[in-house]
Amino acid sequence: MKAEKHLITKHGIQKRKQRYFDTEPMFANIKYVHNFKCFILTGKDKVSIDMDYWH
Repeated sequence: MKAEKHLITKHGIQKRKQRYFDTEPMFANIKYVHNFKCFILTGKDKVSIDMDYWH
């Protein structure tokens, strides 16, 4: 509930729009160029481990 309320605020909408431009192209590139389907781990350090494992 708390997250849902935050998402519909002006600030939440702005952040969701910004995410589209900041992160989505990066993940699309990883999927297309590196043929990478999904990350198993979360967090910056763990995703690096994930990338090293699969490539």
